[in-house]
Amino acid sequence: MSTGNTPDPEDYYEYYYNHLKSAGKSIKTIDYHRTTGKLFREFLSEQDVSDESEVTPRIAIQFKEFLDTPDRKDITIKSHMSRIGKMYEYYSVRGTFDANAIYIGMDEIEWNIDTDTSRVEIPMADMKKAVQETKHYERRTLVTVFLKTGLRQGEVVNLDLRDINLDHEFSDRLLPVPRHEIREDPDTLYIDATINEGDVVNGRKRVSTNKRERSTKIPIDNELKSVLIQWLMARPPTICPADPLFVRINGPHSGDRHSDDSIKFTLRRWAKNQGWYEKGAGERNNVTAQFFRHFFTTHMRRRVDSEEIGGNEAKYFVKGIRGDIGDDVIDTYTQNWGNYVRNAYKNNIYKLYD
Repeated sequence: MSTGNTPDPEDYYEYYYNHLKSAGKSIKTIDYHRTTGKLFREFLSEQDVSDESEVTPRIAIQFKEFLDTPDRKDITIKSHMSRIGKMYEYYSVRGTFDANAIYIGMDEIEWNIDTDTSRVEIPMADMKKAVQETKHYERRTLVTVFLKTGLRQGEVVNLDLRDINLDHEFSDRLLPVPRHEIREDPDTLYIDATINEGDVVNGRKRVSTNKRERSTKIPIDNELKSVLIQWLMARPPTICPADPLFVRINGPHSGDRHSDDSIKFTLRRWAKNQGWYEKGAGERNNVTAQFFRHFFTTHMRRRVDSEEIGGNEAKYFVKGIRGDIGDDVIDTYTQNWGNYVRNAYKNNIYKLYD
């Protein structure tokens, strides 16, 4: 069944990119689609396919083979095919194409993708003990943010005080007025998907990129709120006009925003104190920012997959918080923010300080 008018553009790609722009997709996302579209056109030319509507599932599988070069991993190839698949989905649901040949072909492919990016395992009891015994305010707050949200390292680096809305008696003294996106959402953290390395945002040039397609609201539970308040009370003055959440305490850049390297150094120092970091062991065997993302995902998915929690929408909030790619994920997450997501998070997020 088609949805709305049936598009019949002269250029499938540009028409679709304009749709993405109208839908509010970032320039970064559209550029990714353009790169993939260029590869797909090159492939179709080699296959002597004159029109995208002529693509069959078998041709889609051959596109995977075309992309399969020594410098591309399966996860990259799958990302390229998924972008083309989204374009075909757009045209197939509107009646331009009879079916989504790309998705059909992808279903037949055996993907060799290792989604477990961290092999080291830390029992929850050991993690709780380590966090509770951390007296250094900044390190405790940094680790708690990572553990409670599963954020990427660059996203934590880019956090400003305006990205936080806390329902607390000291909020007015410790925080500026929250950005308008979360002004009506107490106990919320906001990740701005539009921030890229080199951009000037909130009066400051950024050195990290927020690697997600859609901006995201993330609930803050009482434990994280308490830790944030303690850190904000102890946080040193900053020389950065953007008022970052995490401020360097020592060194020549004291008072400025952390960088990726300085955040890595801080986490490494903490992990070494726990005996969870060994030089030369590699990221997969050490506690790093990526480990915390893995830890959050593993433990939260266990909870939402349990019979006691249930619900068809339960899994979406884990992916939504992580910022996983997929319009269905983000749309469901956003639509259910006011009712399901916040409650599901606060009811199921694991405790670190009990």
